Amino acid sequence: MSSPIFAADPVKERRTAGWVAFIACATLIFDGYDLTIYGTVMPTLLNDPSHIGAFDAGSAGALGSYAMLGVLVGAILCGSIGDYIGRRKIILFSLAWFSLGMFATALTTTVFSFGLFRFLTGLGLGAILAAAATTMAEFAPEGKRNLYNAIVYSGIPAGGVFAP
Repeated sequence: MSSPIFAADPVKERRTAGWVAFIACATLIFDGYDLTIYGTVMPTLLNDPSHIGAFDAGSAGALGSYAMLGVLVGAILCGSIGDYIGRRKIILFSLAWFSLGMFATALTTTVFSFGLFRFLTGLGLGAILAAAATTMAEFAPEGKRNLYNAIVYSGIPAGGVFAP
């Protein structure tokens, strides 16, 4: 169903949907970057314990999973909370949350704090994933939802390309 706000002006509706898709895609680029950068820096962290401390390959796998657990929890919580306070607020808060989380993760000096901040950053990433989908579904013109969702979610692999 098309957004009732722009029902009388299809040109304005497409233009607004384009901006929403651009903004959502841009946030998901950062999401893809964060999720992929882990694999890029892990060999360095494993080989040089002066960064966050010594750990083995098993611990590296667990550390990588913490972000995905955060994404799971963030997406579940966002769906419920977004219905009450609004998806735009969720997107803005989550963008700030995972930006600060990425910065804090980069400054950690212990394996424990690295894992903790990966999880906390994942909360914001998951919230963005859930909010982007529902927001795009609301603004996409009828018959073009799949195209707009494809554009939005292409941000994740695009961010992954920037990581290495």
